[in-house]
Amino acid sequence: MIIGKTIEAKIHRYELPTTNLEPSKKVIDTCNEISDSWTNLEHPKVYSKSSKEIKANARRFMDGKFKLHKIPYKNLLFDLDLKLLRKMRNIDTCLKINNATGICISPYHLPISFTALNGTGCMVVENVAYIDDDYYLEHMKVSFKEIRLQKNISEITESSYVHELTHTQTLDRKGSIRELCNSEVLPIFLELLNIYESGSSTLIKINDTLRFSELVNDLNVLDFVRTGDIDITEDEILSHTTYATSISKAYRLLIEYINGTPALRKYILRCIQNIFDGNLALEELLDEFEITFDSCFEDKKLLKYFCH
Repeated sequence: MIIGKTIEAKIHRYELPTTNLEPSKKVIDTCNEISDSWTNLEHPKVYSKSSKEIKANARRFMDGKFKLHKIPYKNLLFDLDLKLLRKMRNIDTCLKINNATGICISPYHLPISFTALNGTGCMVVENVAYIDDDYYLEHMKVSFKEIRLQKNISEITESSYVHELTHTQTLDRKGSIRELCNSEVLPIFLELLNIYESGSSTLIKINDTLRFSELVNDLNVLDFVRTGDIDITEDEILSHTTYATSISKAYRLLIEYINGTPALRKYILRCIQNIFDGNLALEELLDEFEITFDSCFEDKKLLKYFCH
């Protein structure tokens, strides 16, 4: 079962936004300017890859930059947990059962299911025995079941795998990301960096097209919510807000990285390692570079990146 953003925030102790994101005229104008200058690729060629290749390449990319920690894994045990927890009424007992079972494995050993029809179906599947109790949610440990990637394996699948591996390094570290709206920043940033470092202008263009189209769609939906032209659920608003915010900030951080000195690049990667280790919150890194949703559109850096 796919959970909504409100429950996701409770499970991972994310702060929810106090108001709906309403794109300003500056944001809309910047996106329109990018759209006007955009040149779509005609019949882009993406080459097929084996699952072995994409797993090896993604691991080489991640290991070249970080030391990933082991993650809690459950498969069949989770079904047993659920049956037991449904019969329990004592929260302390529920916590002990939930947190005691499972094993710790390398994130590279997490099973991969190549079943997603497209990129939006890619995800890391968590095991969540949800009980609506604040004490339980604060102290429960999440575990992972599998990673789902595209059914048709290609060059682009590697970056999707990097994206999901990044999630495994933050989802079990409560506090490493404080705000729900920032929950996709690091996975998207490392996805983008993986493609940037591939050196393939075609792959970069394809992924930028997909992410920019997603950003525009999210912003359009949020603008329609503001004007009252559409009526959607709170969870849907939170989802569009999360992706609009995270895509914008991920690109802004990427721009700082690729334009930075070797020392700055190492510093950013070291900060991300500290986030993975639970010693730094993502928001502290974003604050240091003064990256907010609005600041992403206030200078010409985003415009220059997409229109170069």
